[in-house]
Amino acid sequence: MNKYDIAVIGSGPGGFTAAVRAVQLGAKVAVIEKSFTGGTCLNCGCIPTKFLWQALKTKQKIQKSYEYGFKAVLEPVIFANIIAKKDRNIANIRKGMEMILSSHKLDV
Repeated sequence: MNKYDIAVIGSGPGGFTAAVRAVQLGAKVAVIEKSFTGGTCLNCGCIPTKFLWQALKTKQKIQKSYEYGFKAVLEPVIFANIIAKKDRNIANIRKGMEMILSSHKLDV
């Protein structure tokens, strides 16, 4: 059985930062995460929502580009492609977070 100085519940933005900082200050830290690294914010909350919102804003800008003298033809949007891009971006961020946690010798 391992002994820890600190147990951080959740690996979202707050828990991730707290865990890394605690290790930097010399504590032995365990991170408890019930799902994927990054928590709700990264995996199904803030970041995916903002990604989808930005995709919509981009579509709207293209649609209104004629107001600035551009002639743009917008092909039908393939929503599955947008979701796939979102998923790839989130997976890359998650992988980066996991590498940081691993490099700090945290137990997850």
